[in-house]
Amino acid sequence: MTAFVKPHAAESFHQNFVRNAKKFGNSFRISEPSENLLRVAMMQSSWMMEQITMADVAQATGQAVSVGDNSLYTGRTLEGRFRSPTKLDGTAYDLIETDSCAGISYDKMSLLINSGSGTQDEFNQKMSEFFSRAFTLDMLKIGFNGQRTALDTKPDENPKGEDVNRGWHTIAREFNAGSQVITKPATIGDAGDFKHIDALASFLINELIPEGFREDPSAS
Repeated sequence: MTAFVKPHAAESFHQNFVRNAKKFGNSFRISEPSENLLRVAMMQSSWMMEQITMADVAQATGQAVSVGDNSLYTGRTLEGRFRSPTKLDGTAYDLIETDSCAGISYDKMSLLINSGSGTQDEFNQKMSEFFSRAFTLDMLKIGFNGQRTALDTKPDENPKGEDVNRGWHTIAREFNAGSQVITKPATIGDAGDFKHIDALASFLINELIPEGFREDPSAS
């Protein structure tokens, strides 16, 4: 029988992660600065995550309010000063408790440490990069593929997170009665509905996107 000793690097990594944390039995809560650092690391883990807005909300159910829209706020007038009223936009949300957990045994930690230089810095970097990437990819999977919110999720049956939460595609299909979503199959090619991908993109922009957003630099 092989006995694995708890790797010192693993213990140091855990102690460093939960330092100054408030512990409650078998669980703990990290401090607000640590939470912000974790969020920043996740948002910077891929180019796509940097394009996604993560807003803080105070209640589990409500509306996330954003200031302003894509209106033109610059101009001039013959009388007085040019002014454009600022609009407020609210997006309804309903938060549901969701767990993100990636467990790794001490024997696998030992293999991980021994496969590299064995230094604390290298181990910390590998673990931090893995956790940030794993949870970030989950967010993107659910964002693109989520269809519903199940009380008891089944990852083996829904490997793309279809039952974890409603994703962007599902929300888009429900928004505005689905008028901005193509559901009819389309073909691309000389004998298809669109000659090439640029023609399809042009159709989507001009037919399904409101005029004020078609050449919006912030949406590029």
